[in-house]
Amino acid sequence: MTNEATNGLDVYGNGVIGSNTQASYSWQVGKYSGAQLATPRYTQMMYRSGTDAASGGTYPLTITVNNNGAPAVMYELEFVMPPTVDPNILTPKVPIVSAIVNGVNETANWTIYNQNGSNGATGDATLGPSAFALVATAKAGGIPIGKSATFILNMPILLSAFPFQEIGATGDYRDVHGYARAPRRSTRSGRQTC
Repeated sequence: MTNEATNGLDVYGNGVIGSNTQASYSWQVGKYSGAQLATPRYTQMMYRSGTDAASGGTYPLTITVNNNGAPAVMYELEFVMPPTVDPNILTPKVPIVSAIVNGVNETANWTIYNQNGSNGATGDATLGPSAFALVATAKAGGIPIGKSATFILNMPILLSAFPFQEIGATGDYRDVHGYARAPRRSTRSGRQTC
């Protein structure tokens, strides 16, 4: 059985070409870094801290983004975790493992932001306390219109479980570094069931 949920990622709903062509993403979890936990039963599952005495390890997350039907290059992807997860404490490890944009290695051109700038992330006060973002740090790193990107990051084992809750995501054309004029972020988001 494959549990690889993929949802549309409403990118503003502004300037989207066609009725079913909007940015989308998928989220897949790999094997825990410690030896005591088996591979999760589902591709989007993480065991919580304390399961079989696991603590302090990480899970590799593979996030694939398709910037379909977009009015601009995507420079930021924001994830809002459930309230039980604080990315200011459980920040995905910096630097990210890899960022492949349109088949080109752009790892050096992407980083992680959280609200407080803790654990090596860059601070962004516009993010909520349960949010983190992947942000392009160079113009070349943006995800072009109609192209895709695959990110791999290491997420610390979470302190609590959140079965069947949603992780909201917003693809942003917000250009925090001034590479090009782009619309400001929207409050609309796609939903990814985790």
